[in-house]
Amino acid sequence: EKNIQLVLEQTAGRAVFDSKWTEEALCNLLDNAIKYDYKNEMAYILRAEIKTEKFDYQGAIEDYTKALYINPNDANTFFMRALVKVKKQDINGALADFNQVVKLAPDDAAAYYNRALIYKRQNKHSLALSEMTKAKILYNNIGDIEFYNKAINFINQWR
Repeated sequence: EKNIQLVLEQTAGRAVFDSKWTEEALCNLLDNAIKYDYKNEMAYILRAEIKTEKFDYQGAIEDYTKALYINPNDANTFFMRALVKVKKQDINGALADFNQVVKLAPDDAAAYYNRALIYKRQNKHSLALSEMTKAKILYNNIGDIEFYNKAINFINQWR
């Protein structure tokens, strides 16, 4: 089994989980954390990440959704759920989540980048170019040369 090392920080303190713990042990720990505190957003998120690694995409989406019920303004959780929806071929659901990311975090370059990829897949060329142009600008602003160059290549291929 895969070894995972997690660091969980909360206002009440810090817990470090040993890298020798198995996914099963971590899932049991997170299940118990949720059992005793059903509003434990981080436990749902961590469990969703483990479920994604185990290809349990529906379970991961459900846990991300529960985390979003607790904190509906968490752009990162919307982003992570969108990525899982893409893996599940729920392209419209993924696009809805990326739209929410842009609404909550308008400078999130990766959200625009992923929306461009979805629009490309849907043959919506002008939308794809517009989104990738925005991603290019934002990647340049944060100094992410790798994705800035990927955005430029995408744009040049579609012009």
